[in-house]
Amino acid sequence: MTVRDLPEYATLLIEEPDDDIVLVTMNRPERLNAISAQLMTDLQDLTRRVDLDRTLRAVVLTGAGRGFCAGADLLGDPIETAALAGVRWSYDHKSQTATPGALAACEAKIADLTHQLAPPVADPDATMLNGQPAPPPPPLPEGTAAKLREELEAAKQALEAAKELASRSEVRTVQILQRHHFSSALQRMST
Repeated sequence: MTVRDLPEYATLLIEEPDDDIVLVTMNRPERLNAISAQLMTDLQDLTRRVDLDRTLRAVVLTGAGRGFCAGADLLGDPIETAALAGVRWSYDHKSQTATPGALAACEAKIADLTHQLAPPVADPDATMLNGQPAPPPPPLPEGTAAKLREELEAAKQALEAAKELASRSEVRTVQILQRHHFSSALQRMST
């Protein structure tokens, strides 16, 4: 492998001091080389490429500036930044995506409460034993209806707050390609 064979990485500097050695420098000195989503992507791509080259004897990983690596960049990663700002994430297992905001959960709760508060309607297909149409169910007791209205108002306020927080997020949807990379973030942010 030669440096010429590698793509140019946004967060890595690649040198080849010898034919069988590659020097990789994490190049985010302003953040003490903290691992961002981009740095993780670059390292994963480089690792896959280096793993295929059987002529290499060593890969030396170092950091630019005064620190090797400060760990995960919680402020540089838009997902983590959104979490620190209070944005919750909804994870869809079917599509393997995560979206900012607890919008789906709030919308489902609003739909359920609205349905519960709707005036009772007789089922046109329901009949009593004597063949007469069944009467509509009785209306909700006022205390129950008042409690449901309060819950509905709270759910609408939560939806507006979730929309406002989600609008602050730079990321709209994350396709989960390697779930383990985002597992801790998703555990903290999933609703």
